[in-house]
Amino acid sequence: MKCRICGSEKIFRSQRHGLTEGLLFRFIMIAPYRCRDCGSRYVAFNTHHRKIGKGQRQSWAEFIGLRGRDYKVRQWFLAFFITLLLLGVSIAFLLRVLQ
Repeated sequence: MKCRICGSEKIFRSQRHGLTEGLLFRFIMIAPYRCRDCGSRYVAFNTHHRKIGKGQRQSWAEFIGLRGRDYKVRQWFLAFFITLLLLGVSIAFLLRVLQ
């Protein structure tokens, strides 16, 4: 694959941003790419959209991000955020009761 702007072959997969790139683009097998030379970012068809290794395939849950490493990170982040939220509400409630 070559860069659409400068023609360089130094292209790499860019991170997905937002709901559109995170979910919609996965289903239509499009992925974001970035050029190392000029820094331009664009989307193109992802030819390796479901392959993991030789002959292995991802499950649909892994493909849309409901399993695997990314899911575990999201799970821990969500648990941490909920814990902080409950701790803050508890402290606010205690401060209000003690006044």
